[in-house]
Amino acid sequence: SVEAKRLLGYIPEFPAPYQMLTVAEHLEFIARAYRLTDWEPLAQELLTRFELADRAAKLGKELSKGMQQKLSVCCALLPRPRVVILDEPLVGLDPQGIRELKAMIADLRSAGCALLISTHMIASMDDNWDTTLIMKDGRIQARCRRGELAPGESLEDMYFAIVDQAEGQAAHQPNRHAPQPVAHRGTKQATAQATHQPVHRVIDQPVHQVTDRVTRRGTEQADHQAGAR
Repeated sequence: SVEAKRLLGYIPEFPAPYQMLTVAEHLEFIARAYRLTDWEPLAQELLTRFELADRAAKLGKELSKGMQQKLSVCCALLPRPRVVILDEPLVGLDPQGIRELKAMIADLRSAGCALLISTHMIASMDDNWDTTLIMKDGRIQARCRRGELAPGESLEDMYFAIVDQAEGQAAHQPNRHAPQPVAHRGTKQATAQATHQPVHRVIDQPVHQVTDRVTRRGTEQADHQAGAR
């Protein structure tokens, strides 16, 4: 149901904005697809917080990678989800964007939102984690809670201690755990882009008011280019 879909937010590593929708229209599209009410104040708050308010009229194709990532965050959080999955959320963001997203993660965590974060930027999560799973070669090597860290030990310290230990064991037992095939990066990107379209399953008639604008906009651009020739 649409109500259930509102509970889950997803922020992919590779943002996939709609090229012919403006920043503001992206949020309107999400609001219509998820049948949100009174969403405008939160939309404005998110745009302001992530420095997109002055770019509300820009098309998706005109945004930099960092701006696309910020827009992806805004779209994911607009329905006020109770569970958020983030895949390398800080990659591509500028320092201001990193600070705001880390603050947003802290706010969501304090509000009781469940967060599942996949990242290689271990130090960036030092202040905002409760349980961590350390993976190597596609296998979970350890599970640890914050209270299990030794005094003065950081999340990064724990990661390298576990990984180094795993590598040492593998050196003595090279055939015990055969390496698993790793998906090509392009495959991961395609998968991330393909799965970043949950709204297509809940589109109703009001959403077409937004998509119709895209059709008209594309037609107008084509006519303008033909006239210029």
